[in-house]
Amino acid sequence: DPFLLNKEALIFNSAGAGFSSLFLYKKISLGIVIPEILEQNFLYSQRSIIIHASYFYQINKTLSIEPQVFLQTGLHIPESLVWHFGSTIKYKKRVWTGISVASAASFGISAGCALTDNIVLNYEYRNANNSIISNSGGTHEISVGFLIRRGLKQDFKTIFPPAYANELLEINKIETEKLREDFRQLRKKVNRSLNNHEGRIKKLEGKMEKLSQRFENITNNTGGNEVPAELWEAPIVLQNIKFGSNSDKLFSSSFAELNKVINYLVRNPMLKLKITGYTDNIGSARYNKHLSTERAQAIKDYLVRRGINPDRVFSSGKGHKNPLQSNDTQEGRAKNRRIEIEYQKK
Repeated sequence: DPFLLNKEALIFNSAGAGFSSLFLYKKISLGIVIPEILEQNFLYSQRSIIIHASYFYQINKTLSIEPQVFLQTGLHIPESLVWHFGSTIKYKKRVWTGISVASAASFGISAGCALTDNIVLNYEYRNANNSIISNSGGTHEISVGFLIRRGLKQDFKTIFPPAYANELLEINKIETEKLREDFRQLRKKVNRSLNNHEGRIKKLEGKMEKLSQRFENITNNTGGNEVPAELWEAPIVLQNIKFGSNSDKLFSSSFAELNKVINYLVRNPMLKLKITGYTDNIGSARYNKHLSTERAQAIKDYLVRRGINPDRVFSSGKGHKNPLQSNDTQEGRAKNRRIEIEYQKK
């Protein structure tokens, strides 16, 4: 309160009432305030009317700014027009600070926060270089606000007007759409990259097929057709022949069975031998054909290292062709992964 000589005249109890209304439209708010509709003592006060407006602008996800203007005039003294200009900066709409200047050469600073989703607290200090306020050393104003949630949706988790919440939702909508567009662009790049790689893979598979065919023709010496098919005995499935998974690496546990074949060829030096590799149906036909060919070649290489003439041995691979059992079971697939040999008829 200002320091007055007749300050005793201000010592009394009184009741008063005011009226205010606020209109929100997108980012703009307009309001009118009549502070003293009911007042028991008008000794040092007069009825006035205040019109105010503000504009809300979201700087980024956490900061927003709201410039404001206030116009105040007395109902009994219309020429006493006072204006205020100010701005408030908010952080996450939970903490804010502001500054304002007025036509009466006064200035003010304020700060506030949302204590809960329903309660807000604000403090303002105002000073001036002239008028009655300068004699009081400034004024201090503490305001407390409480939000009554009547008529609001249960998921409305803010103490600010719905227009501000809608503004935040609009920002989130824009950011979500941007993320969706970024995702669509990324998916296009991934698809283009996959298409390029698929083309390269097909080219490499074609080259591998040609090399495999050349390798097979060379190692088989015209593909095993040097001896007519009717001159071969019935095929025999070699037992206990083991390879690494998806590999042509021959395990040493296979040597005992292969040594029997070597002994038979040594006792019959004029006989020729045909080796055929098979796989199950897991994987592509091209891959299975290549793997079975490599495994048959590994058997031939072992026989040659043990002294068998390579011209007596023909190797080939048929992939998952000619299965012995169904590939629908694990046992059937194990039977189909095999090495068969055929001796030349004597």
